Amino acid sequence: MDKEYFIEINGRQIPVSKEVYYAFKRPAWRERKRRQVRAEKELSLEAFADAGFESPSGPARFRT
Repeated sequence: MDKEYFIEINGRQIPVSKEVYYAFKRPAWRERKRRQVRAEKELSLEAFADAGFESPSGPARFRT
């Protein structure tokens, strides 16, 4: 039994081939994975403090 593939367009489920389904979904999957990896790499200030890094207190000062 072959699996059926559908994509949603304007609220309607449209039957498509496996190739069309993957071509349609791949960009969304890639973006979701990119965001997931980026979130894993980003650290909060609290995580830096827990790791032993010091953060400057007070507002940042810029030289002019």
